[in-house]
Amino acid sequence: MVLTGLEVFARRAGFRPSVRDDFRRWSTMRERCVLDPHAVTLLGSSRMHLAVDPEEFRTDTRRSVFQLAIGNASTPLPVLEDLAADDRFRGTVLCEVHPLIFFDESGEREAWTREWIEAQRHTSVAERIENRVRDVLRARMALRSPELSLASVARKLGKTGRFPEPTRLLTDPERFQSVDYRGAKDLELTRADALRWYETHCRVAASEAGLAAIAERAHTAVRRIEARGGAVVFVRLPSTGPLRAVEDRRAPRASTWDRLLAQRPLRGLHCDDVAALGHFDCPDGSHLDRQDRAAFTRAWVKALLDRGLLAPADG
Repeated sequence: MVLTGLEVFARRAGFRPSVRDDFRRWSTMRERCVLDPHAVTLLGSSRMHLAVDPEEFRTDTRRSVFQLAIGNASTPLPVLEDLAADDRFRGTVLCEVHPLIFFDESGEREAWTREWIEAQRHTSVAERIENRVRDVLRARMALRSPELSLASVARKLGKTGRFPEPTRLLTDPERFQSVDYRGAKDLELTRADALRWYETHCRVAASEAGLAAIAERAHTAVRRIEARGGAVVFVRLPSTGPLRAVEDRRAPRASTWDRLLAQRPLRGLHCDDVAALGHFDCPDGSHLDRQDRAAFTRAWVKALLDRGLLAPADG
C-alpha cells in the first residue's frame, strides 16, 4: 500500500517510468542485434536516440529494431566498424550521418564511442541478466526513475531545498529515448549553448585527405557487412534553425554527404530529399519532440521502403 501510494504521488507529480542509459544496457542491445539477421540496428548520436518510435518502426517494417546510438556527440563510425568485424552480424544498419560529428577529424568524437565498445567487451553475462531483471521494475514504476533515487533526491534537496522535477527525457529499457519540449523555458539558451559547443569542439575535416580517410573507413565497413549478406544505409536526420545553418556552412552537403555516398557508391537517404520530412521542426535545433516522433518514424520508414533502401521482413 505504501509503494502504491508513493507511485501514485510520483505519477501525479509528472514522473514517468524511465531507465538510466549506460554502457551495460548498450552492451545488452549490442549482443542481441547479432541474433536476428532480419533485424535493423540503428547507429548514431542523440538525434537517432530521440527520433525513432520503435513500435511504429516494427509495425511498418515487420522487423525487430535495436538502438545502438550513443549520445554525447559520439560518432557512429567505430560502432559500424565493430559490427563489420563481428562475423555473427548479418542484419541491416541504419547509420546516422551528423555532418559535424561524422566528419570530425579531431578524434574527440570517437573517444567516448570507443569507451562504450571496450566496456561492452568486458561486460559479463551476469551483468546483462541483472540489467534485464532491473528493467522489469524500471519500465513499470515511476518510482524507479533515476531522478527519484535516494542519491538524486538528497543531492537536489541539499543544493536547492527543492524536490526533483520530472525530467523531459525518458529512456525505455531498449534504449529508445524521447524528450518533451512543451513548456520548456530555456530553449533559447539551449540553442545558444549547442551552437557554441559545436563551434568549439567539432573540427570538420577540411582537407581532401581527411575526408577521404573517413569515407574509406565507412566504405570498408560496409563492404565487410555486405559480404556476409547484411546491408548498410546512411541517413541524414533533420536539424533546423541556426544550428542547421552552421552545419551547412561548416560541412556542406557536396563535400561531406554527397562525397560519402558517391565514392563507391553507397546507399543513403537525406532528409532534404523527402518532402514529407521537411515540415518537422527541432525545438532545440537538433532533436525532435516526443509528440512528433511517431509521425516522423512513419514518414521516414515509408521513404526508406519506397526507395528500396529497406524491405519488410517478409518482403
